[in-house]
Amino acid sequence: TDNEGEQTENVPLKKGLGSGWVKVEIAVKNRQIKITVDGAVKLTRSLAFWKYPNYFKAGAYPQATSGTVDVFFRNLKAD
Repeated sequence: TDNEGEQTENVPLKKGLGSGWVKVEIAVKNRQIKITVDGAVKLTRSLAFWKYPNYFKAGAYPQATSGTVDVFFRNLKAD
């Protein structure tokens, strides 16, 4: 298939975010993705199977049908 070798899973970044700031870093280098939350590595995975260009977008995309979500960005940076 086109997605041969792809691994899909839920990766909880942090439980009980509350109202405090959270520092999330997403880095892709040498065909590896690494996600760090408040200095703790949550995911490191090979992207060798992925042959398409990528992009990232920041925001909240809730799947619930009711409720509210607040999202604040203090700094977004691309290297």
